[in-house]
Amino acid sequence: MLAQRPKAPKPWLPPRNRPPRLLILRLSALGDVLHGLPVLSALRAKFPDAQIDWAVEDRAAGLLESRSDLDRVLIFPRKRLNAALRGLPNPAALLSAGGGFVRAMRAGAYDVALDLQGNLKSGAVLWASGAALRFGLGRPEAREGSQIFTQRRAVPRRSVRHRVERNLALASALLGEPLPYVAPGFPVGDADRATAAALIRDAGLPEAGYTVLQPGTSGFG
Repeated sequence: MLAQRPKAPKPWLPPRNRPPRLLILRLSALGDVLHGLPVLSALRAKFPDAQIDWAVEDRAAGLLESRSDLDRVLIFPRKRLNAALRGLPNPAALLSAGGGFVRAMRAGAYDVALDLQGNLKSGAVLWASGAALRFGLGRPEAREGSQIFTQRRAVPRRSVRHRVERNLALASALLGEPLPYVAPGFPVGDADRATAAALIRDAGLPEAGYTVLQPGTSGFG
């Protein structure tokens, strides 16, 4: 007997009397945050007046901080939390590190929080967000029991292989309608240009004419 696919979740309906307030969660890593950007672009195209925020770790925040299609970038204090957990956990340090982040999330009063990551850490952040609806991956895509933190969940079809497509499939399941791919673009701020110019100058290289490739991944990946 063939196993049945999970029933499609009930679509989320945005409020009628005001723009929706949305939170995207993809804390890490650099490439995975990049693969989540088309979801942001599609949601912005769908809800141009929405409040859209993103929770991300400090080391990937630079991908988001120059974006005009985001209202707020909420930086998960990974380094401070790790320091507070080393050796004997320090409750005061943990509260200091995490309290401001949680308060910033809850101040958003989100209608929905969408977890693109689907592991224990992102699930705990999803729960702490206080969003009216917590939406994410279901089993077997959800890892480390993260599905327990969601109120509704979906599993992209196995035929949807690329991470960008899987993220869009999850967001489409939230809305109950297909979200098209919208090219996210990649804004470059003045600080980024200055850093790149300094690196090129210090290396004694010509000022222009470069294509930058990152062919590898982390040791974990």
